[in-house]
Amino acid sequence: MAYETAGSELSLRRIAGAAGLAVETAAAYLQAAEAAYLLFSLPYFAYSERKRANRNRKYYPIDPALRRVTTSQAGADQGKSLECAVFLALRRRFGRDVFYWRGAGEVDFVVQQGSRIVPIQVTWGEPEPWHHKALESFYEAFPQAAEAVYITADTFEELGEISFAGR
Repeated sequence: MAYETAGSELSLRRIAGAAGLAVETAAAYLQAAEAAYLLFSLPYFAYSERKRANRNRKYYPIDPALRRVTTSQAGADQGKSLECAVFLALRRRFGRDVFYWRGAGEVDFVVQQGSRIVPIQVTWGEPEPWHHKALESFYEAFPQAAEAVYITADTFEELGEISFAGR
């Protein structure tokens, strides 16, 4: 996995093709990297396990510094680095109850606590129109979802204080 793609959906077929491997071998390497705690996978959010299993996963390095030291200048996107850090903070706090969702745009993270779901968008600066469009699409699919949380470079330190309880 190139750390420039950290936080992007990855297709096993595409990874296998790029590396000249069988799909099963690429899957085994990714599983081994997860088992060795080099990276974490993030599943797609759906209530159906079957839908989750049929979608690509996103992958994040165990340490944001791994991404920083291995990216080219083209991959030096501060927003992606922040997204990696937010993922790690959410995973520490919520374990495996963290997902991503894609419809008409991507919701970076969805935290599930029982039947309650909270969409989270990560952006280095002010939210852009595509963040709002992705959330509109998310709320069309999940109208019962809680109010969205935006995490920016300025609010990252407050992530531990954000309450995900109540609407």
